[in-house]
Amino acid sequence: MDSKGFGVWLLVLASFSAPGFAQLRDMTVPPREYHLSFGPFYEGDYRTALEAFQSSARGGIRSTEGRWVDSICYHTMIGECFYQMGEIAKALDQYNSALKLAIAHKGWMVRVEFPELLEPSASAVRSTITWGPSQRTSLLARIPDRMSSFQGQMVTEQDIRRGGVIAGPQLYPLNVKEVTRCISLAQRRRREIMGPVCQHDPFTSQLLSEFASYPTRPNHWSQAWVSCHRGMAYAAAGKIEQAVSELTKSLVLAGQYDHELTSMALLELGKLAFAQGQTQMAANYFLEASFPAAAFDQFDVIQEAFQWGLMTHLVSGQKGLYPPLVPATPWARRYSRALQAWLMLLAAENYATAGDAARASSLLGEARQAVGTRELRGGVLGARFNYVSAMVEFQRRNLTAGTTQLNQAIGFLKASSKRLFQIDLADAAFLSGNVTQRVADDLYANVLREPTAADWAVEPMDTLAAVLTPHPVPLQHWLEATWARKDLEKSLEIADRIRRHRFFCSLPVGGRLLALRWILEAPETLLPQSASLQRRDLLARYADYAKLSAQAAEIRGELEKLPLFPDKPDELKRQTERFEQLGQASAAQELMLQDLALRREPSDFVFPPLRTVKEIQQAMIADQLVLAYTTAGNQILGFALSKDKFSAWQIESPAAVLKQLADLLRQLGLADRKAGLDPATLKDETWKATAADLLQKLTNNANSAAWDTYRELILVPDGPLWYVPFEALQVPAVAGSAPLISKVQIRYLPTVGLLTMTAPAPNPRARTLVVTGPMVPGQDKQIAVAACDQIRRALEGVTRCDERLAIPSSLFSSVCDRLIVLSDLEPVARGPYAWSPLALDRGKAGGTLDAWFALPLSGPADVVLPAFHSAAESGLKRGSNGDEIFFAVCGLMASGSRSVLLSRWSVAGQSAFDLTREYVQELPFVSASEAWQRSVQLARSNPIAVELEPRLSTTGGPVELTADHPFFWAGYLLADVGRTAPPPTVPPPPPAGKPAAHAKPAAGAKPAAGAKPQPDVKP
Repeated sequence: MDSKGFGVWLLVLASFSAPGFAQLRDMTVPPREYHLSFGPFYEGDYRTALEAFQSSARGGIRSTEGRWVDSICYHTMIGECFYQMGEIAKALDQYNSALKLAIAHKGWMVRVEFPELLEPSASAVRSTITWGPSQRTSLLARIPDRMSSFQGQMVTEQDIRRGGVIAGPQLYPLNVKEVTRCISLAQRRRREIMGPVCQHDPFTSQLLSEFASYPTRPNHWSQAWVSCHRGMAYAAAGKIEQAVSELTKSLVLAGQYDHELTSMALLELGKLAFAQGQTQMAANYFLEASFPAAAFDQFDVIQEAFQWGLMTHLVSGQKGLYPPLVPATPWARRYSRALQAWLMLLAAENYATAGDAARASSLLGEARQAVGTRELRGGVLGARFNYVSAMVEFQRRNLTAGTTQLNQAIGFLKASSKRLFQIDLADAAFLSGNVTQRVADDLYANVLREPTAADWAVEPMDTLAAVLTPHPVPLQHWLEATWARKDLEKSLEIADRIRRHRFFCSLPVGGRLLALRWILEAPETLLPQSASLQRRDLLARYADYAKLSAQAAEIRGELEKLPLFPDKPDELKRQTERFEQLGQASAAQELMLQDLALRREPSDFVFPPLRTVKEIQQAMIADQLVLAYTTAGNQILGFALSKDKFSAWQIESPAAVLKQLADLLRQLGLADRKAGLDPATLKDETWKATAADLLQKLTNNANSAAWDTYRELILVPDGPLWYVPFEALQVPAVAGSAPLISKVQIRYLPTVGLLTMTAPAPNPRARTLVVTGPMVPGQDKQIAVAACDQIRRALEGVTRCDERLAIPSSLFSSVCDRLIVLSDLEPVARGPYAWSPLALDRGKAGGTLDAWFALPLSGPADVVLPAFHSAAESGLKRGSNGDEIFFAVCGLMASGSRSVLLSRWSVAGQSAFDLTREYVQELPFVSASEAWQRSVQLARSNPIAVELEPRLSTTGGPVELTADHPFFWAGYLLADVGRTAPPPTVPPPPPAGKPAAHAKPAAGAKPAAGAKPQPDVKP
């Protein structure tokens, strides 16, 4: 509207007369009740304030056109109460409602009777500010709390001619500056909550379009308010340069006056500068935002400005306490209890970050006293209080109290996390079709990203909530989006993300602790360059941890020089002392890691690594083939990659494939774990046709001649495919068919990215611990003892143990290079890591796999578990998802193991002992997959003595069997990262020298030539 039109409009308004003007003269919209609601709001009683703002909303102005602009204020402040209580979905609904009203009444500012000129405020509030003078020279504006404004439509001559009921406009004294403040506040909160999804939301585009031409009086000081709205809209749309320009123009009215929107504009300019890495500029903006906020009693903006100011102070490496906090806290005490508590909490976090637990604890006590029984303790401030309290308790070496505080914080964070909410928003945008598949791919990549250094620095609490909370459905939808776009390489990478995410969500603190352990304690050769740099930085800045780490390494070095079970009393005493010292040092390190996990420190999630297809192919050699699978909803996707080729396909009829798998397992004799298997059924070869057909379905009907191209097959199963005995699947041969393992060496990995993790060379003086016990309930323990004797004759450095250790196995295993457990490993229902790898310390502290995750991070390089159990053992009668295998392999490898041989079903007889012996005696000389292939080839020709195989029934007549049937060898799964063995210095014992499978070794048999006998020493 031009100035002439505007003047005509004012003349019309001036001449308008309506009943009720006298009654309106003494009121203001929003009413006094609304402004009184800020009392409990600034005291932190958000639930009380919410009810008060909702009460004001019920009295809002309405007409035939619906709610008027005063409801912008009600919706915004109701949203602010929800925001402070952590109910961000409800808050966003309120902000959207406010902004929809701002658009519906787009011309409302044109109808306001603004004062022509502004005057400086006589307020002396600036002189009371104690945390430093502003560097800006602007004055404070004195803007009336009430300006007359019309609501409704003007009556035209045409309306009169048409006749009927004529509803003219109503005049209201409106608090215009409060309405404009709430419009900008609703916009900036909306952008904050929606994150990267905001710029792709259709409503954001509408807001940008509307605020680009939002009308007010031309050439008037109120244009600065519109510039603030416009700048917020540009920021929400991701147009940063335009946002900075408009927000800068909005800072002052009439070229010289600060106003109610100045603090918010400065705050947003600071956030934009921070996001662009301009920390010094951002710090200045945040500090400057606090001054107009204080001048206009905007205590919530002061809190946010100080919070961002502290974060910038910490991220930029500044030492000591953030300077404004000390003088600002007593000032806040006079005005806002919530602000006072927040500033004390920020100071406590500052001291905790500096490692001053005593001062931090004192300030937390003061903050708790300031909060009292107010409702803010159950909101955002309460969660942050618990989080900082956990940091302090961990620094004070109080694990129990720290864990309790952290769990309380995490409980709130999972329900209030903006990052998790943004994941749901991105997912909803994709499913609704509001974004293209390309945009959906970008959004998923953003919200489902691996935590970055910036994430930990800016939002450690939100980032922790994201890594702790399972979100498999959005990940599956991301996979579907890339698959639909035929971006097949990225689909494989996302499938690997899904596997890693499942593993991380099973761990304490969402894998954050594991990441820090690997960065600080894993062999340097396993770390990428970024993690190596993080290690150097952390060890340089946390000297106490570095000292403990060096001490633990020195103790382990001493322990490795001692026998596993010393004979001499002085050596036994020294070992006991050293293990006690190692346990103390490791426990102290773990407490420090608990504290580090809550800090703003970066930590790459090193294990398992996340790699692109190109990086994986670069790590492969020419004769390797990877087959990876992922279960996506009701579908199974397959991926094949070699050094220079890549393909992907969707497996047809996945339900039929899984049924065929169950059929195959039953045909192999796996129907009832507890029932004896009739040996005669192993003569039936029906399984071969099923196995051949299953291989074709799982390989996209690949040409059988292709297997001649490869030496090694690396399998990455998913879900029930972990139960597939790929080794036994049949390929065409000259005489019928042959098992796949006869064509290629086979190993498994829980993720594709692990193919790039090169393991260290085997220890030439490896120490092997063999744990013996009954392989099945009731079995004579001496059977496993005899099997250990066979291993000892074939392998150097073997020590046997069959009784409980006096030392937690999580510590004892750190000085073993190889672990063989010839004892039954019963699964437990308490969790994926609640079972004991050593079997003999079940239920003992430090004996379960979850205890092995803790420091010292040095599990046995090679683990052999021939009596492990999985759902395959019962033919998948109840169905299962393969998690017991997936988590066992991930857990052992995360604890330091590089190869894991475990059984899908336990055979538990002499055939199992023969396979184990042949495998481990080859490990010092060849790769694990080659050693396993050779052991299977040798074992298949061995005769079977039914009486030495506890899974076979002995009630029938004599049956001649060999171990050629896959029941005896196809149940084992070798997970290995692909360590390349050095050239053999001593040739492995020839197959002819091994004991016959059906013959029980004689007691007192002599060791094979070249092998050093190791005594059985009881702990």
